Amino acid sequence: TAEIQDKISTALQAKGLPRTHRIALSNPDMILYASADLSRSVRVAAARLDLRAGRFAAVFEVPSGATSVDRVPVTGRVFEVADVPVLVRRMRRGEVIHPSDLTTVELKRDAIARDAIIDPKRIVGQTPKRFMRDGVPLRPGDLQPPVLVTRGSLTTLVLRTDWMVITARG
Repeated sequence: TAEIQDKISTALQAKGLPRTHRIALSNPDMILYASADLSRSVRVAAARLDLRAGRFAAVFEVPSGATSVDRVPVTGRVFEVADVPVLVRRMRRGEVIHPSDLTTVELKRDAIARDAIIDPKRIVGQTPKRFMRDGVPLRPGDLQPPVLVTRGSLTTLVLRTDWMVITARG
């Protein structure tokens, strides 16, 4: 199936399929049979792309003998994808997110929330507001700046100038 999809994708790119789109066969279990010596000559004879409807149709030519060729129709869907940063591990509230905590995954564009964070720079250095699962796109409401001083803890404030130093504990 991967070889079939690769051949169709190549043919559809010649018809205007953007690199940000992927295809899915209507019959994902499809297998084309050709004798081993003729398998290299399996080709996409025709391809039609309708980006607006999100559909494609193609016709494979599969050699079935010395002179005969079987024509096999193939249809499927076309969808846009985007790379989205996600956590590589589960994280608890308060843990600071580092670059090593992120990876990118390719997801269907229509399965990504509109407010999902696409730029990893907006995630690194933040902390989850609650327990976060791995592999899920993050949204602005999921993150907050790290808490540097917890409520009730003692801190020392220092004010220095050329003439004096003032310290206060609170």
